[in-house]
Amino acid sequence: MPFYKVEVKPPPISVPVPTYPDMVRTAGIEGSVVVEALLDLDGTVMDARILKSSNNVALDESAVEAAKLAKFTPAKQRDQPVRVWVSIPYRFTLH
Repeated sequence: MPFYKVEVKPPPISVPVPTYPDMVRTAGIEGSVVVEALLDLDGTVMDARILKSSNNVALDESAVEAAKLAKFTPAKQRDQPVRVWVSIPYRFTLH
C-alpha cells in the first residue's frame, strides 16, 4: 500500500481524546504516547501503531484506539489526494 511525500499536509478535523483507563488512573500512572497513523485518500485512518510507547500497555492501547477514530483533511500531492503517515501525540495526566 503506497504512501507519498506531500505538498499539502493533512490538517486534523477531529482527534478524539483517548479514554484514561480506570486501573491506570487509580494507580497514579501518567505517560505520553505517540501514535503513527496511516491516512487514506479521504483522510480516514487506515492503520495506527505505536511510534513512541508510554511503557504502559493500557495507555498505549487507549491511544491507538482513539487515533483510529481520528479524521483529517486529505493530504495532497500535485492536487491529488495521497496516503500519508502522520504522528498523533497523546498525554495522559492526572492533573
